[in-house]
Amino acid sequence: MLGEHESIRFWTNGAGFDSAGLDYLLNTRKEYYIRRQRERTLKKGDRVAVLGRGIAVVEQTDYKEALVVWGTRDVLRIARKDTVWNQQNMRWEAKVLAP
Repeated sequence: MLGEHESIRFWTNGAGFDSAGLDYLLNTRKEYYIRRQRERTLKKGDRVAVLGRGIAVVEQTDYKEALVVWGTRDVLRIARKDTVWNQQNMRWEAKVLAP
């Protein structure tokens, strides 16, 4: 990565894009999307608004489902496909149909 006062050439007159500059752009974009995906992944400790029930905390999660807990004893298993990030409310939300 570049330091605060460093620069990199993206274009060379007569030759077009500079390979070092293009590599820099591609690597920066790749790192950005990896970071965004990590931020958008449900993790232990995240809060989930279970619509109609309240706010729960994620205790365990894997690629298929998440185990969420209210207080000390109410536990619910939620499919990951039913959990979505609500950008407007900046929170995870799940709509659970079972009682």
